[in-house]
Amino acid sequence: MTRERKKQEKRAGILEAAFIEFTGKRFDEVKLDEVASRAGVGKGTLYLYFKNKEDLFIHMALDGVDKMVIRIQEISEVEENFRDRFFLFGTEFGEFVRKRSIMFQLMNQIGSDEVQKEFMRQHKELIRSARGVLQVGVDEGVFRADVTVADLHCLLIGPLLFRVRLNKFNNDNIEVESILKLFWTAASLKPEI
Repeated sequence: MTRERKKQEKRAGILEAAFIEFTGKRFDEVKLDEVASRAGVGKGTLYLYFKNKEDLFIHMALDGVDKMVIRIQEISEVEENFRDRFFLFGTEFGEFVRKRSIMFQLMNQIGSDEVQKEFMRQHKELIRSARGVLQVGVDEGVFRADVTVADLHCLLIGPLLFRVRLNKFNNDNIEVESILKLFWTAASLKPEI
């Protein structure tokens, strides 16, 4: 294994350990000693990769966003019919929202302008990518053109986000597929599923 690969794996292990620590506690309760211990590295090693706790948090919180943006772009380029691409995108995005919903809550605990700016920059890229998929549907004549792509985005993403809350607090067990089918029926010019 190359030296660079080892560094990438160590960094990924630290980010994974940080995710576990940050999702189990408030930001101010997380100790870097505990992150290091969970990652199986010394505390000093953390500082080889991250400036401080805020920097670690930023990278941990946004690590999944970057990966999801790339994945959305990959799905957009798949040579399948649009319906299959849309349901693949929706399913993976719904799972991403479920797994990363805690990040939205944690972001509200961080008062740093730097953290907020980076979070907003990355999420704007995520929004742009998701709207790109919906725009393809409009361009291919699958989705309605009498509403804006921003409206379509809101119609899809809003329920996916709210689903996480309802499932958590009400134990509603709302499935991503149900939301995607409802969206498809409302937005598609070819609503048969």
